[in-house]
Amino acid sequence: MKQDIPFIPVLAALIKNENGEFLIAKRKSDLSNGGKWEFPGGKLRFSETPEECLKREIKEELGIDIIVLNPFQIVNQSLYNKSILLIAYLCSYEGGELRLKDHDLVKWINPNLLMEHELSEPDRPISLKLAEVNTSPGQMIPIEIEKSLQGTIKIGALFFDGLDCQSKNDRLWEEIEQLGKSYQQEYSEPSQALEVLQSARDLYRKIGIEPTKTRPSSEALLRRAIKGKLLYRVNSIVDVGNLCSLKFLLPIGLYDLTKINEFIVLRRGQKGEEYQGIGKEMIHVEGRYTLADKKGAFGNPSSDSLRTSINVSTKNLLLVIFAPFHYPDDRLQTHIDFSEQKMLQFHRGILFSKEIRK
Repeated sequence: MKQDIPFIPVLAALIKNENGEFLIAKRKSDLSNGGKWEFPGGKLRFSETPEECLKREIKEELGIDIIVLNPFQIVNQSLYNKSILLIAYLCSYEGGELRLKDHDLVKWINPNLLMEHELSEPDRPISLKLAEVNTSPGQMIPIEIEKSLQGTIKIGALFFDGLDCQSKNDRLWEEIEQLGKSYQQEYSEPSQALEVLQSARDLYRKIGIEPTKTRPSSEALLRRAIKGKLLYRVNSIVDVGNLCSLKFLLPIGLYDLTKINEFIVLRRGQKGEEYQGIGKEMIHVEGRYTLADKKGAFGNPSSDSLRTSINVSTKNLLLVIFAPFHYPDDRLQTHIDFSEQKMLQFHRGILFSKEIRK
């Protein structure tokens, strides 16, 4: 009679540093799987959450603190007559000095070089996927702010890869509806919300645009929420962008990185400049804050373009939060971190970079 192979849930921490490198560790030769490189982690205890398990294991094994972000990949393999369910989580290094317990060596390594090491068998498919994501097109493109606009605007920029966009996500939509209802309860009409709209309006007034005539996208969302109108449901990536914009009350732009050419500059729109909007209309951007690449303008704080728009096949994403120059950096950083959390919560994938530019 065939016996069932024991099932063991194991978690691995894909710990990333600020240089985009991942931490791998070489197990001591006298331990099981000795001499092999691995992503550190350990067995999930019955009473633990995955986050609790990884924080405990990494502290015990390596002496450092980590932030657990989101699941990246699940690997099911048989090893030493045991069925290993390895769940890899993206993590970031938080602090502490490395000290080794079950390993002889550790190193920070570029994802493209992982497969050059003698890896533990369950870690190999994870390494392959990390390398694949790292070399995918449109991963990160430099953003420059035109000198004439410096001192008027700052942006939070987040670069994602490997996202799994869905046509809809009911849990996400519940969050958006709850946030909209909270605004509806707080304000009986849009005119009562003028104070919370000032940051986005200041952004426009800095370059001579009257925000009551050309509204920031965040204000348009708030007005719909207060009036009890449903927000437009597009796809899960766009819906996360709307959730964040409605929460921060700042305009947010979402752009498919594979559709952007070579560079990005934030500048004033040129005379007569326009682009095809996501609807049927042409968007006129003369004199406005405008994101442009080698092909021309593709985004601004009111409306994005059809050319770089998001659809369910989008995996590489640039998310931009637009804020006035006087907006506090620590507050903008909080918005960036929330955007990262929500985008990865609903789409998995990986964050390659996040920064404030001004």
